[in-house]
Amino acid sequence: MLGPMVGGRAPRDLANTVIHWTTTKWGCHGAEWGDDSRGIGTDGREWRHIAITLSGFAEYDGVPPKAADYFDKNLDTMCCRRCAYCSK
Repeated sequence: MLGPMVGGRAPRDLANTVIHWTTTKWGCHGAEWGDDSRGIGTDGREWRHIAITLSGFAEYDGVPPKAADYFDKNLDTMCCRRCAYCSK
């Protein structure tokens, strides 16, 4: 979801103790545009939440590893459209 009013600054399931979360900075070509939180549940399901500063978020919740790999390939191609490399 994109737009300045959609929220999504943190994953919904952040307090769920059966999910182990890690968070790194998200961006492209050296520019940081938000946080990339990834979670893995004790049952192997996966979560990902990318909070894009002032723009919204992208996420998937509780999917099997094979589906997470598919979604990750798509999410990893997102571009900020703000840095010099992306504006070419």
